[in-house]
Amino acid sequence: MKSNVRDASTIRIGYLDGTRFARAVVAGAGRVIRMAPQLNEINVFPVADHDTGSNMAATMRGLAAGAHLGKERSLAKISAEIADSGLMDARGNSGSILVELFYGLAESFEGKDRVTTQQFAESVKHGAFRAARAVEQPKEGTILTVLKTWSEYLQHEAEIEGDFLRLFERSLAVARDAVEQTTTQLAVLGESGVVDAGAKGFQFFLEGIVDLLDKGIADEELPLDELKTELGEHGPMADSCSKYRFCTECLITGKNLDRSQIRNVVESMGDSVVVAGSSRQTRIHVNTDTPGVIFDRLFSFGELQKQKIDDMFRQQVASQRCGTQQVAIVTDSGCDIPESEFDELNVHLIPHRIIFGKRDYLAKMTISSDEFYSMLEKSKEHPQTSQPAPADYIRTFEFISSHFPKSLAILMSGKLSGTYQSGKQFAARVSDRIEVIDSRTCSVGQGIIVLEAARDAREGKPIEEIRANIDRRIRNTKSLLCVETLKYLTRGGRLGRLKGFVGQLLGMKPIFQFDEEGSLQLAGRALRGWSVHEALIEKIVELGSTMKLPRVAIAYADNLKLADQSAEKIAKQLGVTEIMITPLSPVMGVHGGKNTLGVAVLDEAAP
Repeated sequence: MKSNVRDASTIRIGYLDGTRFARAVVAGAGRVIRMAPQLNEINVFPVADHDTGSNMAATMRGLAAGAHLGKERSLAKISAEIADSGLMDARGNSGSILVELFYGLAESFEGKDRVTTQQFAESVKHGAFRAARAVEQPKEGTILTVLKTWSEYLQHEAEIEGDFLRLFERSLAVARDAVEQTTTQLAVLGESGVVDAGAKGFQFFLEGIVDLLDKGIADEELPLDELKTELGEHGPMADSCSKYRFCTECLITGKNLDRSQIRNVVESMGDSVVVAGSSRQTRIHVNTDTPGVIFDRLFSFGELQKQKIDDMFRQQVASQRCGTQQVAIVTDSGCDIPESEFDELNVHLIPHRIIFGKRDYLAKMTISSDEFYSMLEKSKEHPQTSQPAPADYIRTFEFISSHFPKSLAILMSGKLSGTYQSGKQFAARVSDRIEVIDSRTCSVGQGIIVLEAARDAREGKPIEEIRANIDRRIRNTKSLLCVETLKYLTRGGRLGRLKGFVGQLLGMKPIFQFDEEGSLQLAGRALRGWSVHEALIEKIVELGSTMKLPRVAIAYADNLKLADQSAEKIAKQLGVTEIMITPLSPVMGVHGGKNTLGVAVLDEAAP
């Protein structure tokens, strides 16, 4: 029978201050990060994309980073730093919900240097309420259910228990029971025979804290950025609970952000909506078919950061094929192949950024070719390109390395961009089963190499054969690019102002070719009155005429008719029956503008 009187002589931890709170967060985060692969395995709700563990691990790294920032014992200050830091790195539904819990704690801790068990229980109640309010349609059997159960137990128990150690030990047992019950509370969990992954992740977080309080054991020296992603043994994904294709997230920063208005905008265009954060910065999660439209509308509220899009359709296909396909193929959005081929061959995409003034877009995801070239003509500011964000590399690499024994990332020429070098760096952090390859080209040259590698992978060829074929195709691919005007090369700084001015006076229209090292070299030009496209065709025919089995691909900038006419002429002169035609990525189009053509020819028969 419990006593209603606290025995102060047996209390080991009677208060919680900033230092203790920070250590507890790091300990709990370390436990979740260690157990991320297990969470990925059981993830079936709200979308069975096997990434809850990775998402929670990323969120925990952010929370732990905030905990390490604390230089003082004030609970109010360190809790605010932890919440803000966690929000910056939060990913997925569960990650956003956890951050909202920490914002609720920080609000309740405001003005306090330390709290008792009763005060802590009141703060958790407030945090759990905020977390539930952040979700559009809360469901029983999720992390929210466990948070509510844990919070209610703390409320009751803290009235008679003044020791944080005993309080956490007993509440952990309650949380574990609540996690086990999720299987019966949510139909999709029962059908799959698993508990909710987000709820289990919170259980791991509490376990890390209890180990610290009870035994002094914590992963405070955990190398949070150096843990490798393990290959899972999961089967095909269950059908998604969402009817939408893209899992979409971003962070909005600004002043006096109205989260209710933000929620109204997002809810009308998707489901699984979570809006978390503060009036200074707010994170949005939504499943939608129109991520670009959502980002455009959210831009009116403040600055958009950390835009993230996961293609759940391609993840679903990857899950279905990982049992028979041993190698995943990855590329970046400087690679041009038809969208249908990306889907059919399940090529995973790491997006470059296209920046118009203060607004940035994800190439091939949130801005179409038509939209890009229209904006290019009208914008007073010339757009800039940026290589993919670190989070985009890491998230893509984590997914493929958890599904496939081996992965090959074929990226645009290292002579053009830091994409290849960054890809090597981030792949090494995620898994030693990912190899990053310099295509030494871009656009449709890169596209032909990626397309054939993906076909090899789908056929189940061993990685050694696929890798050898990639090397052979890189050697035997000739890639050219022509521009009709020097205006965009000059505006973008790729061509010296004086050279650009002289070239325009002369009416010069250059043809560039990738050399063996992946650098762009001037390969020809058309002067005033001459068609640069005809000159390009002549050059391609010249290169292809010496090939035994030429394969040709064309990328066009806002002029499909020109691409069709060029393909017809090349096909007739080279005797090829099929030419791949696809829009030119904004990653290259930003430098050439409308009527730019990229053409590649591969000798598939060459050794």
